[in-house]
Amino acid sequence: MKTWLITGASTGLGRGIAEAALAHGDRAVITARDPRKLFDLRNAYGDRVLPLSLEVTDQRQRHEAVARTVDAFGGIDVLVNNAGRGHFGAVEDSMEEDVRLLFETNFFGPVGMIREALPYMRQAGTGLIVNTSSIGVMFENGTGNAYYTASKAALEMLSNVLGNEVAPLGLRVMILEPGAFRTEFRVSAIQHADSQIADYADTAGASRKYLNDNPHNQPGDPAKAGEAVYLAASLGEPPHVLVLGKGMIDAASKTLDGRKAEIARWRDISESTDY
Repeated sequence: MKTWLITGASTGLGRGIAEAALAHGDRAVITARDPRKLFDLRNAYGDRVLPLSLEVTDQRQRHEAVARTVDAFGGIDVLVNNAGRGHFGAVEDSMEEDVRLLFETNFFGPVGMIREALPYMRQAGTGLIVNTSSIGVMFENGTGNAYYTASKAALEMLSNVLGNEVAPLGLRVMILEPGAFRTEFRVSAIQHADSQIADYADTAGASRKYLNDNPHNQPGDPAKAGEAVYLAASLGEPPHVLVLGKGMIDAASKTLDGRKAEIARWRDISESTDY
């Protein structure tokens, strides 16, 4: 029986992962800004569930969530950094305070959770850290999501190096790159309707309008994603990157092929810079 600590578990992917872990007999500390949204899982699974209030931007709450997990269940086998925020807006047309909040939530919050959990995982000599990114980091033709994908790309790069650092200690890191799943992501994204520059109406503005007009038309099923994450996490050697969603692998592969072709095209200039 493993112990999971899952942030952002009230809805969406976090909820799907929590339900999968519990359905398979594991224990889960599940967190949300409003823990009342988690009480139904506690009622269904009893003392295998510990719902907690957690705002991942709060260092004190991060420390308390990890400490209470260890106190309740003796350790942490799987840490899932799923809590996050969306953001819609052009680079020029976004508020600095919104961008800082975005990075505090999507990057510094997960980093803080990792730093709190690592001492216990290192002592145990085992553990898996799962960081939720976005398939958006693989696409180069997006508009209106620069800050969001930047925050997720930062988390991915940290995950890559972290994985190298902790592998000799018996720990693993897995990155999730979900496509479009039917969650509250589009509804709860940060955006300011009163700060739109007309010159971006056909690019970032059009993307923003589509997402606002279609908040719940995503094809992905969070419950099935939860099962997929549980299966991958149960492997002796979990994948380093797990892409989620039909068609997402083909789309990501197309981007990578284009990047390889671009690099090859400019090989002469690239290799002309040594002494």
